[in-house]
Amino acid sequence: MGIAVAKDEIWVANFGYHTALVFPRLAVGNVAPRRILRNAPLGKETSGFGNPYAVAYDTKRQEILVPN
Repeated sequence: MGIAVAKDEIWVANFGYHTALVFPRLAVGNVAPRRILRNAPLGKETSGFGNPYAVAYDTKRQEILVPN
């Protein structure tokens, strides 16, 4: 649903799986994510971390923002 480039990484908001995925910025081809952010184990119900619709990078604070 959303994408941001920050600190040599690409962050992708994933609406369907309630996650945010992090990839290397210079990745080529079908690359597995470096990290997957979620608030519950895979296959379990999520609580609080709903469906991220967007992702952004705050250059002033150097923070990744994933609104819920």
